[in-house]
Amino acid sequence: MRCRLLFSLALILLCFSGFAQSTWPKSDYLKEKEKETQVPPYPTSSSQEPEEVRKLRLPLWSFHAHNTNIYGVSVGAFSYEDDYRNTISNGVRLELPGVGMFALTGFMNPPPSAGVDSLRRGFKRSDFEFSEIINGINISTGSWGDMNYNGLTLALVAQHGNLCNGVSFVGLFSSLDKANGLATGLAVNNVLQMNGLQVSLFVNRSILMSGCQISAYNVAKNSRGVQIGIVNETEDSKGIQIGLVNINEYRTLPLINWNFRKKE
Repeated sequence: MRCRLLFSLALILLCFSGFAQSTWPKSDYLKEKEKETQVPPYPTSSSQEPEEVRKLRLPLWSFHAHNTNIYGVSVGAFSYEDDYRNTISNGVRLELPGVGMFALTGFMNPPPSAGVDSLRRGFKRSDFEFSEIINGINISTGSWGDMNYNGLTLALVAQHGNLCNGVSFVGLFSSLDKANGLATGLAVNNVLQMNGLQVSLFVNRSILMSGCQISAYNVAKNSRGVQIGIVNETEDSKGIQIGLVNINEYRTLPLINWNFRKKE
């Protein structure tokens, strides 16, 4: 009789504790413990695949390699803007031949900068996603792509890149989004944002120019500095123009023109 009574009492307590767990509000401590033991519905960081590690290559390697740092000499041919590699060359880069040698044949698409006629602001480095960064000397018949040239870049025929910090010498046609330093192009030198000296035999073109342009025909939509040529043209200027025909936002004058007023 006593055993039955104890068994019944234990059964009642067990049922009551189960009912309490399902109906009573849980403490914050219990809630946090349950969260820790739950399996998340998404992969955790430990189960995700690790990011690809950048490769180190020296003293000679191909710049067509992806996700690679090259120290010494990097070599290759026909690099094009559609091939994103995320490669850094430190030293000397040789691209012989380069696809830029075909830029004037009509078989290639024009560089993106060729169709730009206005900028709301200057470029920041974060605006670019470089396929290649070249720290040192770049020599080619024509590098053409999302490039960052830091140092000296030489192209026999034509060249296109995003950013040049240093000196750029190009045989015929040069197209850069931004240049800091010296940018040259024998026939046409197109730099959207030029900070420094822009030199060409025939045409210099820029949207934002701070520094000096020297060519037969200089055109800058926004000019801060000096233009020297046969014909100089600007729409928003602060500086001096020296040439046979000088055109700014206020007047057209021979020999010399100037403006130091803020455009109304």
